[in-house]
Formats: sequence, structure tokens, C-alpha cells
Amino acid sequence: MKTTIISFPEKETGKIGRAGGKFGTKAGNFSFFKLVWNFPILFLGIFWTVYFLLDLIITLLLLQLSVEDYSIPLFHWLGGFFMMAMYIGLVLPLFFKQRKRILAMIILTGSGVVFIILKYAITAGYNALGDISVRFIVYEFLRLFQYLFITGLYWKMTQDMEIQKQNLELKFEMETLELERRAMKMSPHFFLNMLTISIHKATQVIPDFWDIYGDLIKLIRYSFKDYDLPNSLEDEVSAVATFFRCQSKRFRSMAVDFQCNVPRELAKSLPFPKLCLLTVIENLFFYGVYSDVDSPAVVCIHLIADISGVNTLFFKVSNQIDTSKIERGHGFGLNALKNIMKSQFGKNFEMKIEEKDLHYSLEMTVCYGNSTITQNRTH
Repeated sequence: MKTTIISFPEKETGKIGRAGGKFGTKAGNFSFFKLVWNFPILFLGIFWTVYFLLDLIITLLLLQLSVEDYSIPLFHWLGGFFMMAMYIGLVLPLFFKQRKRILAMIILTGSGVVFIILKYAITAGYNALGDISVRFIVYEFLRLFQYLFITGLYWKMTQDMEIQKQNLELKFEMETLELERRAMKMSPHFFLNMLTISIHKATQVIPDFWDIYGDLIKLIRYSFKDYDLPNSLEDEVSAVATFFRCQSKRFRSMAVDFQCNVPRELAKSLPFPKLCLLTVIENLFFYGVYSDVDSPAVVCIHLIADISGVNTLFFKVSNQIDTSKIERGHGFGLNALKNIMKSQFGKNFEMKIEEKDLHYSLEMTVCYGNSTITQNRTH
């Protein structure tokens, strides 16, 4: 037996956690990480400053060494930052984006040599280095290489993330265009009005014509109803009843036990998202057996109010599974139903789906609370 129980916790609103990575200010929404993202050199400057201060603290406190002249560490800090800024802002773009690799290598080599010469001059000028040797040159080049290596990795990371961002924006734009393209259609009111006129003309010749197609017109009008308009439980239940009347004209041997106990006046005051019950019932005719008199499908819709005035909607569909259609699955409709009902009712919505021995059952419960709700949260 396969059983699925779906319930949704109550949403928390009005609070934003600090873990989100944004620092709010009274002047407006300020994101420190967004600022760093837009200006990568700012991150490198912060990183380099922290490294400089940490190196200075270790030298003074842990190693207990004195600094005779602070111009040397200041040059080490400012010169290193200048090298990183030039590397990420000029050399890397020239080398990878503009393909001017010779020029980029000349600038990198020249600035590196200038950095080493200036540091050597400052160090020798204050007699901080007694014996200038090849070891000093190699050490400084290795230190410079470490700076540039970290800077290059950071630049590569930001470029990859920027490409991913552009790809996501392009994908979003394409999906938006696709939705807009699908939405470009003639007004449904035109088709409904023309269909109504045609049926009216046909009724003048065949009086029973309206009895056959009147329910179809009602169902089409409901399906084309604007989602921004309020929709009540009574609207949905009436559409379900109309749907069954249409199906009874389509299938003369239809075996479906439809049970409905929904007070009309009360249902008018209760909101319900459009087509959610109809989606489940439609699945019955897509994937289920609905013509077996010995094992009829069952559809129940009950709205019950207890003594405290709490209104609860009980909905159930039970049917045998048509083995010839079992590979189709439940499609997009059931997933959309769960998302819409979750958005509308939150923790007051619960759904249970059960499949056992080619028998399918779906039960849905919606608790409206002890008062009617006039606002429809689905639009």
C-alpha cells in the first residue's frame, strides 16, 4: 500500500533572520555583500587589510619583535593592494577578455619589477637588510606570486558566478517570453459570445439543443473566469455539478456515485480557488474506471459546521485505476493543486492520497475556522 499525507505548517511572516547576510539600515535596504559583489576589489582590500593587521599583531605580540620604521609594512600593505587592484582590474581582463596577452604580460612583469625595486630601496634605505641577496629577491617574488594567485582565483570565481547569473537571467527572460507568447490569444469572451449566439440560433430550430449544450456553456464560462476575481466554494461546487451533468450526456453508462452536501448560502461566503476540485474529478475520468456498475467511483463533497461554528470541507474521490492509462501518471494538475491549496489555506489544508491493489483514493480536508473568510488569497 502506498500512502501519502500532505500537510503544511503555518507561515511565519514579518521577520527576517540575520543569517540572510544583509545588514539593514534605517536609511533603506543596504546589503554589504551586494556591495562587495559589485566591487570585487573591495573584498580584496578587506582581505588584504585583515592579513596585514594579523601579520603586524603576530610580529609585535607573539614574536615580540620591534618595528623600527612603519614605512616598510605600510608599503608592503599599500603596494600589495595596488598590485592586486591592477592585476584584477587590468591584467586579467586584458589577458582573458580582450585577448591582449602580450600587453598584459608586459604590464604584469613591469609592475612586479617596480614593486620589488621599491621594496628593496625602502628596505635598504633604512638599513633593515644587511645583505641584499638572491634569497631576498626570490622570497619577494614568491610572496608576490601568492598575492596574485589568490587574486586570480577570486577573479575566476566572480567571473563564473557572473556567467551563471547571466545565464539565469537569460533563462528567466526566455521563460517569461514563452509565457507571454502562450498568453497571446483572442479574448475568450468573443468565443463564448459567438458560441452562445450559435446555440441560441440552433435552439430556434431544435428546442432541446439548449438542454444539451447549456451546461457546456456554463462550464466554459467558469473555466475562463478571471483568476483575479473572487471565487467562492459555491462557484466551484456548482461547476462540479455542471461537469457531472455534461459527462452524463457524454457517457450513458457512467457509474459514479456523486454525493454533495454543501449548503448554498454558506458556501457563497467561503473562498475556494478555482478548478481545484474539478482538477481531481477530471483525473478520475483520465486515469480511473468510471463505467463499472459493480464497483462505481465515488465523489463526496461535504461542508460541515460543528456546534462551535467551525466550517470544515471534506472532499473525497475513490475509484478503480484504469490499467490501460496507468503509465500516464497524475500529470501537472495534481502538483498545481497542492501548491495552490497550500498558498490559500496553509496549515488548515490537508490531503491524503492512497493507492492499493489498483484502487485510488484522495481525501482533502479544509478547515475554514469559526468564521467566514471574505478575502481570497489566491489572487
